[in-house]
Amino acid sequence: MTPFAIHVELVFRAVPEHVEKCTQSHLLLILKRLQEQQGVIVNLHEKVGNLEQTTALLTTNLAVLDAAVAAQATMIQNADKRIMKNIQDEVHALDKKTSKSSAALQTELNTVKSNLQQLLQAQNKK
Repeated sequence: MTPFAIHVELVFRAVPEHVEKCTQSHLLLILKRLQEQQGVIVNLHEKVGNLEQTTALLTTNLAVLDAAVAAQATMIQNADKRIMKNIQDEVHALDKKTSKSSAALQTELNTVKSNLQQLLQAQNKK
């Protein structure tokens, strides 16, 4: 913004006469400044409107992103649950196999022990 464009050196006594002679010029300069200020106000109003639109768009985008993050978190939780269930099932299956193998091994060991005892008894009798 530029200052008023009147550049007249005045003596205090000459001010009333100058204002009276140049009233129209002063009013035109004031009107010009008012129009400039009105332009600034319009420009600022447009900028505020643009900022409000941008804020609304960003708020909408944020809500969409929040929903997407929540959906992804749910998917991850569900995947974790499935993986844990699969791991538990595999551990249970391995436990069953181990139990069966241990039982078979124990049976085989008992058979070997029995055979060994019979063999030792047969040798002691000779």
